[in-house]
Amino acid sequence: MALAARPIANVSVWILVATAIVAWLGMRGRAVEPVHVLPAIAVCVIGVAAFAAARIIGDGVGVRYDAFGIGVVVFAALAEEAFFRGYLHERLVAFDLRPVLVGAVTATLFALIHVPTYGLWVLPLDLAAGALLAWQREAARTWLVPAVTHAAANLMQLG
Repeated sequence: MALAARPIANVSVWILVATAIVAWLGMRGRAVEPVHVLPAIAVCVIGVAAFAAARIIGDGVGVRYDAFGIGVVVFAALAEEAFFRGYLHERLVAFDLRPVLVGAVTATLFALIHVPTYGLWVLPLDLAAGALLAWQREAARTWLVPAVTHAAANLMQLG
């Protein structure tokens, strides 16, 4: 059954909306780190290539391939990345945590939020995905690169 048709998906959409609002409110007025475009593009390409390789090896999750399905998976990626690699990352950095610890915390929480929708089997996969996205955040110095990668990965899952 398609993810968008599951009852949990309706709750998840509202959680994503709330997450995006919290992230946006938390990041308003914050200074933006300078981003060097070519390294950011290279980091983005590496991440998308990793997810593409995983997609070739595995199966998609069967999300509907229509305007609603596309909108949900792109919005989900942007909301999650705004929260985990934007808002939460900045809050953890403010505590002077080492980048590897910030990445570990955000990757772990990222993986855990997917368990109610997909089950425990997805935990190792989403932990690896979260680690890759956390690395991208640190390497590119912006949450936008992991957001693009995450959106691309979600789009690759459409079936």
